[in-house]
Amino acid sequence: MKVIELIDYLQQNIEMSPKNLVGKVAINKKEVLSTLNEIRRALPDELEEAKNLVRRRDAILSEARKEEAAIIENSRKRAQEEYENCDILLAARREAEEILEKANSEANQIKAAAVKEAKELRYGVMNYADSTLSTLQKDIDLIGEESLKVVQNEMEEMLIRIYKEISSTTTRIRENNKELGNTNE
Repeated sequence: MKVIELIDYLQQNIEMSPKNLVGKVAINKKEVLSTLNEIRRALPDELEEAKNLVRRRDAILSEARKEEAAIIENSRKRAQEEYENCDILLAARREAEEILEKANSEANQIKAAAVKEAKELRYGVMNYADSTLSTLQKDIDLIGEESLKVVQNEMEEMLIRIYKEISSTTTRIRENNKELGNTNE
């Protein structure tokens, strides 16, 4: 959850930054870049947690399958023993069928629960990763747009200065030409 906290911090930092008369926000570039680096470092940890959840799900499913097989095998052995050792063959068959049905039912319940938990974990991980990446992309886009505006403003100011310098130089050259023309007469 550290990534979400860092993104919240970054958003709060941007929202709380002072604005100039035009409404542009002045942000501390070093602090924003540092926060983005922390987000990058935290993402692998949280993705590793998600992988661990998926591994745990797989282990639960594997254990459920083993339990199912063991229950079924035990039921078969018990039914076979009852069949061989019992005088009442029909009673033994009924009991074996009940045990087998119960084992299958329990195995199906365990399997269904494990599959459900696995799906929930997978969807949770996918939604979390998508939400985190979406928020991060929005923040990056916003910072990019603001940076582009700053560069555009600086370029406009530079072009205006160059234009004024050229105009000033042209005016001086004309004045010098007039003076030269006046002195030659």
